Amino acid sequence: QLTACKVSYTLFGVPAEEVSLFSSKFSMEVQKAMTLRRFNDEWPKYQLAYDKWVALESADRYLAESNLQDWRNQTEMQNWKPDLDETTLAMLPPDKQKIVSALRTLWADLRKAVDERNAAYAHAEFKRFSEFFKTAEKNPLTDEQMEAVVCDEGNTLVIAGAGCGKTSTIVGK
Repeated sequence: QLTACKVSYTLFGVPAEEVSLFSSKFSMEVQKAMTLRRFNDEWPKYQLAYDKWVALESADRYLAESNLQDWRNQTEMQNWKPDLDETTLAMLPPDKQKIVSALRTLWADLRKAVDERNAAYAHAEFKRFSEFFKTAEKNPLTDEQMEAVVCDEGNTLVIAGAGCGKTSTIVGK
């Protein structure tokens, strides 16, 4: 019958438990350093994507699908994802944390971010041109017509029956 026993050994006079703990901590530090190195190598991608997004978002216009496609192509967002873990993110300076967090939010749901931004833009345009929308034609434009006027996709398809205001919408556009 074998009996388990604790074997204690030392490495240059240092107990094995301490050597193991040091080795484990050293390995984690090396891993963190390698992750940060990779991040720093990729930082220009993060910065470019963020700068171009801020410019796109702050433009006083509707964000069309073609604008988003251009942004994705210019920033390589088609094939790249900000995928830092929370531990690595916490090691970054606050300004870089802000940028990475903003890009993560965009990556998580770009469509939602664009739709919310476009809705806010449309609402502001409705207010800005409210007098025009009331007087552009004999009857004021409806909410749907105003939305079609403000929407600035490459093509806008307006489907409506006779006398529904298609011409008024085009005049408003």
